[in-house]
Amino acid sequence: MPPRSVTVTLRTGVGRGILPDGKSMKQGVNYIINYDDFEKISPGARKMIIRVVSLNTTGAARTNRDLTYVATTPPQGIKAGRVERGVSGTDSFMLVKVVDAALVVGDAVTWANLKGRTVTRTRTGGSASTPLMFAGVALTAIPVNSFGWIQISGELNVTNTGLVALTGGDPLALDPANAGQLRVATGTDKVVGTALASGAGASAEIRTAVGKVPYRRFDNRN
Repeated sequence: MPPRSVTVTLRTGVGRGILPDGKSMKQGVNYIINYDDFEKISPGARKMIIRVVSLNTTGAARTNRDLTYVATTPPQGIKAGRVERGVSGTDSFMLVKVVDAALVVGDAVTWANLKGRTVTRTRTGGSASTPLMFAGVALTAIPVNSFGWIQISGELNVTNTGLVALTGGDPLALDPANAGQLRVATGTDKVVGTALASGAGASAEIRTAVGKVPYRRFDNRN
């Protein structure tokens, strides 16, 4: 999979820089930018001003939020349910709490408590909702009763489909019989994503209705 974002920083001795979106760069700080924006940076600036830290094939938050965060308490200053938009413009991520069982990377989770933003990989029993409500896909391994980030929309590299091999273009749905897994949608299944490549655990594009920024109307009475 080609890079989707790039982590850059200022070169040693450079005190200030400007990213294509107008954001000022400070020495010693890493910045994650969309790959398309990276290509707008001139060869001269890449050679003299910025240094590439990493090419990223996974989604990244616009705010540089650490999406690998895992702990028994949420990050300081935010709560479960916090949504971070991705640098790609289509990716979105949400901070959740995991119940029932630990997650592995790529696990498809459902809501255990939508209001409390708790999720589970279980499909029957435990805290699983009835009917099942797709929440997103785990970005990293998250122990039970811990907080971590799931991807709720956009493209991702790993999906848990067990041993079932996908074909690019397959519609995906929750597998009601296997914990943490998606399957090729059939019949009346609610489609939650599309396979972007072939093979077991292939990359996919997912979508869920939860986590969208609410529309707010403001009256201008000037």
